[in-house]
Amino acid sequence: MRHHRMTFRRRAAGVALLLAGCSQPSLAGAADAPASDDIVVTGQAPPGAVIGDIPAENQLNRADIDGYGVSTVSELLDEIAGQTSSNQGRSDDGPVVLVNGKRISGVNEVNDLPTESILRLDILPEEVALKYGYDAQKKVVNIILHRRFQSRTASLSGGAATQDLGRGQGENLSGDGSYTRIRDNDRINIAARVKTAAALMESDRDVTLDTDAAGDDRAYRTLSPATRTYMLNANVAHQLTDKATLSWNGRASYATSEALNGLASGALTDADGESVERILSNDALRQNSRTLSLSTGLSLNVDLSKVWRLSVIGSYSHNDERTDSDRGYDLTALQSAIDAGAASVDGTLPASLLGAMQTDRARAVSNSGSASLLVNGRLFRLPAGPIGMSVRLSGDTSALRSSSTTDGLTTARTAQRTNGGAQISFDLPIASRRNHILSPLGTLTANVNASVTQVSDYGALGTFGYGLNWTPRTGISIIAAVNNDRTAPTLEQRNSPMVTTGNVRLYDYVRGETAIVTQVSGGNPDLKADNRHVFKLGATIKPLSKLNLTLSANYANSHTRNAIISLSGASEALEDAFPDRYERDADGALTWIDTRSINVARADKEQLRWGINFTQILRAPKRPAPPAGAHTPPAGWPATGRQDGVPKDGAAQADGTAKETEETRNDAGPGGENDILVTGRKQDDAMPMSPGGFGPDGFGPPDGPPPDGPPPGGPPPGAGGPGGFEPPPGGGPGGGSDNGARLQLSLYHSILLRNAVLLREGSSWIDLLDGGTLGGSAQSRHMVQLSSGVTDNGVGLRVESNWKSAAHVTTSDGDLRFGALTTFDLRLFANLSNRFRGKNWARGTRVSLSVENIFNRRQAVTDSDGDTPLAYQPAYLDPEGRTVKLSVRRIF
Repeated sequence: MRHHRMTFRRRAAGVALLLAGCSQPSLAGAADAPASDDIVVTGQAPPGAVIGDIPAENQLNRADIDGYGVSTVSELLDEIAGQTSSNQGRSDDGPVVLVNGKRISGVNEVNDLPTESILRLDILPEEVALKYGYDAQKKVVNIILHRRFQSRTASLSGGAATQDLGRGQGENLSGDGSYTRIRDNDRINIAARVKTAAALMESDRDVTLDTDAAGDDRAYRTLSPATRTYMLNANVAHQLTDKATLSWNGRASYATSEALNGLASGALTDADGESVERILSNDALRQNSRTLSLSTGLSLNVDLSKVWRLSVIGSYSHNDERTDSDRGYDLTALQSAIDAGAASVDGTLPASLLGAMQTDRARAVSNSGSASLLVNGRLFRLPAGPIGMSVRLSGDTSALRSSSTTDGLTTARTAQRTNGGAQISFDLPIASRRNHILSPLGTLTANVNASVTQVSDYGALGTFGYGLNWTPRTGISIIAAVNNDRTAPTLEQRNSPMVTTGNVRLYDYVRGETAIVTQVSGGNPDLKADNRHVFKLGATIKPLSKLNLTLSANYANSHTRNAIISLSGASEALEDAFPDRYERDADGALTWIDTRSINVARADKEQLRWGINFTQILRAPKRPAPPAGAHTPPAGWPATGRQDGVPKDGAAQADGTAKETEETRNDAGPGGENDILVTGRKQDDAMPMSPGGFGPDGFGPPDGPPPDGPPPGGPPPGAGGPGGFEPPPGGGPGGGSDNGARLQLSLYHSILLRNAVLLREGSSWIDLLDGGTLGGSAQSRHMVQLSSGVTDNGVGLRVESNWKSAAHVTTSDGDLRFGALTTFDLRLFANLSNRFRGKNWARGTRVSLSVENIFNRRQAVTDSDGDTPLAYQPAYLDPEGRTVKLSVRRIF
């Protein structure tokens, strides 16, 4: 009995939370039970948690999310990109996203949800993705939504660069609006957005001309194009039964881009037989593109039993991209006139002899559809726990039709691909402290996974992996994994239309000079599938239970055969290995380059990435008195809870969610049904209240009638919001963030230990960390990402910083040095309802001011003489430099 009383003192808030997570009949029973000093509650794992026993690397609660001061899930994912980046995938194109622990058809289902709709966000290791039928190459983000939420939002923002005020600043404007309603597993979200950005010209940044240039065309050459984007996104989810939920997403977008590539120039022979390079007219070479994208997706999640789940997702997308590229004039008629003495190479050239501008046209139309079925759950039980299993069956089909028109000649290609695949994954418990099996080891689980994909144009491609997940004690998690997979190139890599772009400036490492070339891009139908082997070792440590500090480190070593790279520039090694991709004139100057992807023999990469995540409450939030006229909970509803908004110990967090411990984490494998045993003294109220004061999630009262029956007279007159009640001030739609103060810090350091490429078997390795290059810039060995912020009663200051170390490329004329670069971004925001509480004009309004690249820093690139090559001028590396943006957002 004494032990139970001590347990209660440590975990009183945790008992209240678990009571809220139980069903209503259980709660009613608890409320009506005879009074006693102690109770025992048996429940399930926290709702919305992922399956398996791998703990989250980091959790963001409601106050943490408010601290970022962003509006949508998409913006939040951008803000926490440092925490969700993976060093063991092929590309870092974002994490796997789950909603309430379940699969969705794609990130478009949640991208436009307002951040206020999130109760908690968990960031988990790549190995969790295996349990949901994905490869272990991306981290997993699990978004847990409020049970009750409703909002209408509108925002407007505008920005510009600050350099050379009075000249072109790449001004940009955006506006969007959305409607969101969530009621348990039913939700609807509709969002529309318009974005536009003006072009930046070389003349706006005083770009230095090449001494051999035919003329000054900087006013006709864009550093960044003019763009416009229109987007409409809709999501609907509905709970079909108490065990099944269906969701649908539809998205449409149309984007345009308008770039200028200088003035058309050409070589003409004068009457004396001399070749003269000159600008032909004042009509700029234009490159315009238009892209229409349509997509839809469905997801069905069914709880087959307490331990088995079924998930079916399907998606379809259509993409139509058209690009028109001017490439100059046909000089045949003009040269004939000059030879006949009817025209001269000097002065204005007759437009009639130049004719119409020649334009190359390219179009790519792609259609793709996919479907997958996942079943996961628990098999039979071993001494240390049940075996978890997930099985995925999938299929997809895609088609790409491309065409290119050059000199009036059209070439067309059509490619189709059909894939069928299967994946299976087993979690095998070896040791469990909870089940008293090999207790000194803590919790130890092995994973074995395999998949095969039948690719119509490549045959069967297999994947095999295995690993260990070890938690020797609470707060320490270690993961070791090995994965070997083969992947075919995408249809776009193989069959995209050929696009020719003229007057492209790039650095020629062979001659050590800036070259103006014609660049070809598109698909390469001869690409082969690659073969990649990865070893990963990762650790996450939370050293102090009372301090919200997480340390993590991940080591990844990959070896890839037939790796696919893009020839982004010219180097001696690349030109020797692929001579057909480059052309030079009689003087050796580079004039043409084919940048389409190509296979190389091998690519090795070894990386260590470690980081720190830290959150400190500087001042605990307090619940203010409601302003005059504000709605209060009707009579009969519980109005107690954590009156100061913060639990007195570590059993629950400020957002009302349970802090993960060894006892609450699901140690039983897939299924998420681990029993939790909690002991403590009976609470006065059966329903815990959130900091907002209205229910477990802060939005509306709890489901069902109050413990003593419905309030007389029904809800208050004019009550709105979810559940028929106006959300409380300071929490929920229209309100501000909490009135406490907190500090957030995230720091990640990536160290490349090896990054080398072997172009051909028998050739020498190119060490990209020691003077080697694939034609682009040099590779930094160290990179650091810092994200920090302080919020105080709705006013926040965030500072983001990125640093990369110096690097160099060895050329025949000496080293080309790329200096270290440090940039800082600053953002100020204020939730006006916190500062002007009770004022209708301030309700739900946030004003943000951001300054990117505060110190206007660009990377310094110098040759052996200390000069900056023309292709690496600061304006080319970062056209905008310092930019300022002002945003106003209102949530209704």
